[in-house]
Amino acid sequence: MKSLILSIIVFTYLPVFCQFNIPSPIINVGNYIITDTVYMDPQGSDSNLGTFSSPLQTFTAAVQMLPWGTAGINGGHAYGLIMLKPGFYQTTSGFQQYANNWQNNSVYKDISVEGIGNVIIGGTVANLSTGHLLQLSGDHIFVKNITLQYSSGIGLLIARENPRQRNILIDHVTVDHVGSFSMLTIGVDTISIINSKSLYASRIGFENSTSPCQWPSGIKLLDNSTCIVNNCEVAYTRGEGLNFQNSTLCNAYNNHLHDNNLNFYDENSSKIMFHENLIYNTPNIGSQYWRGCLADTTAIWSGDGILIANEGSCSTGSNPVFENCKTKCSFPTVYYPNVDSIFIYNNILQKVGSGISFWEGVTSIVGINCIKNVFVFNNTFIETMGMPGASNSGFVKFFFPSYNLIANSFYGSMENIQIFNNIFTFDTLTYATMQPFKKTLHPNHPTPNAISFSNNLWIKTHPSLGLGDEVRSTMPVSSYSLLDSVNSITPCFDQSYWVKSVPATIPFLTIDYLGQARTSPTTNVGAIEYKLDCSSLGLNDFATTIEKPLLFPNPCLSCNSVRIPNLPEDKVLSYVVYNSLGLEILTGVLKNNSFETNLLPSGVYYVQLRGESKSPFQKLIIQK
Repeated sequence: MKSLILSIIVFTYLPVFCQFNIPSPIINVGNYIITDTVYMDPQGSDSNLGTFSSPLQTFTAAVQMLPWGTAGINGGHAYGLIMLKPGFYQTTSGFQQYANNWQNNSVYKDISVEGIGNVIIGGTVANLSTGHLLQLSGDHIFVKNITLQYSSGIGLLIARENPRQRNILIDHVTVDHVGSFSMLTIGVDTISIINSKSLYASRIGFENSTSPCQWPSGIKLLDNSTCIVNNCEVAYTRGEGLNFQNSTLCNAYNNHLHDNNLNFYDENSSKIMFHENLIYNTPNIGSQYWRGCLADTTAIWSGDGILIANEGSCSTGSNPVFENCKTKCSFPTVYYPNVDSIFIYNNILQKVGSGISFWEGVTSIVGINCIKNVFVFNNTFIETMGMPGASNSGFVKFFFPSYNLIANSFYGSMENIQIFNNIFTFDTLTYATMQPFKKTLHPNHPTPNAISFSNNLWIKTHPSLGLGDEVRSTMPVSSYSLLDSVNSITPCFDQSYWVKSVPATIPFLTIDYLGQARTSPTTNVGAIEYKLDCSSLGLNDFATTIEKPLLFPNPCLSCNSVRIPNLPEDKVLSYVVYNSLGLEILTGVLKNNSFETNLLPSGVYYVQLRGESKSPFQKLIIQK
C-alpha cells in the first residue's frame, strides 16, 4: 500500500482573517412592494390596456403607463413591473428608462423587468441593434429571465449619475454577442448578479482591430459597493471576463469564467472575496478567443487567470492622483481605495496563460499606488496552454519594473502579499521557459520582500520558496479542461501527490471547492479537501444521468464508434467517458460528431459532452 503524505507545518505568522458581511439587495419587500404591472408582447399594441390579455408592444409605452409615486408618500417612490410575454422583441435601438423617466421633481417610478418563458430582446446577426439593449435607472428593482442579444452597444446597463442607484437584482439574464460590455453597472450600492451568463462580449465590430484597442469586459462592476456575483458563466469575452473596478465589499463565488482574454480582474478595488470559482480555457477553439485585438497575428498564451492592479481610473471626476493608498479624482473630489484586503481561495484554474499576476498598474499618475493585504490560499492551479517557446513568463507573476528615481513618487507598491496552501503544476517540458514564479522588480523598488510563500506545492523549484513549500515533480501536469468531474485532482489515498496537510488556521475556510466540509484541526492544501477512497470519486455526478438515448447506436453492439446526432458541425466539442465506478477513462475531441469506442471493453459507461455548455451524463452500453 502507498504511504499517505502528511506534512504539517506550523505558521510562524498568522494574519487576521475575517469574512466580510455582504448582504443581498432588498427587493420587493416592505416599502418596495410592486403595486402596478404592465404586460408587453411582440404582437401587442400600444393602444391596448397593458393587461395580460391586452398587452402593449413597446417598452416606451410600458414605461409611460406605469405611474409616478406620490409626493410625501413612501419618499415619492412607486414600484412597477414590466412583464414581457414570450417572444422575440426585435429592436434597433434597445429598451431604455433614462433618469428623466425615473425622476419627475420629487416623485419617482422604479421599474423592474421580468420575462415570462422564453424572452429575447435585441437584433439578429443580419440586423444588429445599435443601442444598449436594456437600461434602467430605478432603485430596489430586479431584472429576471431575459436574453439580450446582438447589439453593437451594451447588453444590460445599470447606471445613473446622481444619486447612486441602490438595491439591484439581476437573475437569470443572458447576454449573447454584443459589441461592448455584456453587463455594466456603475455607481450601484448593493447589487447581486446571479444565475446569469455573459457570452461573446465586446466581439461585434472588432474583427479587424489591431493593437492598441480597448478591452470592454463581460461583466463589469464599476464603482459598486456591497456586490455579489454568484453562479454565473462568463465566456468568450474579448477583454476581461469578470471585472471589479473601483469597487468595494464584493463577493464572487461559484462562477465559471472561461476563454476570456483575461478571466478575472481586480482593479483598484478593495475588500473582495473570490472563491469556489472555476477558470479554464478550452483546447482547440483558436487563439482569437484570447486576443484583445482580434486581427493581431502574433503568438499568444491562452487566456490569463487572475490579474490584480491599480490603473487609477476615475468613475466620477477626473485628473486622478494616487494619495494615501487611494485614487483621488477631482471635479468633484472622489476617493477610490487602491487594492486592499483581497481574499482569493478555493478556486480551480486550468489551462491558463498565467495563473495569477500582479501588475504595478499605471505609473504615469502622480503618487504611489498600493497593492496590499492580498491573500491567495487553497487554490489549485493546474496546466498552462499556449506558446511552448515563450520566455519571461510566470505561472505566478509580479510585474513592477518602474520606479521614479528623482521624485520617488511614481510607482506601484506592495505590502503583505501572502500566497500559501496552493497547488501549482504545469508541463515543465512543453513549457520549459515558463517559470513557476516570475518577479520583475526595479532594483531600487522599496518593497522587494512584500511577497511571502508558505506551504504551497510546486511542480518546479524556484529561488523564492518559502516556509513549508514543497517541490513535487511527480504531480500530474494536466487534467481535463472543462472540469465537471474533479476526481483526477482530488487528494486521496491513491493520489497522494495532492495531499499536504496544514493547520486549519483560517476561520471562514469551512468548505472546499465542492462544498465539502474542511477537516480540523488540519486541512488539505489546494481547492479540494482530502478523501480517503479514490474509487468512489465522481459517483454522485451520475445522479443527473438521463436515460433517453442521445448516443447512436446505443447499445453499441460490436460497433467501432458512437455518433451524437443533431449537433452543430462547426462547434468544437470534447467528450469524456467514465466507467461505472466514476473513473475517467477516455477523453478527446469529437470528429464528425463521433468518437471511437475501439478501446472500450463491454460494459456500462457514462458520456458527457463539453463545449460552450455541458450536457447531462448519458448512459452508454457497449457489447463486443
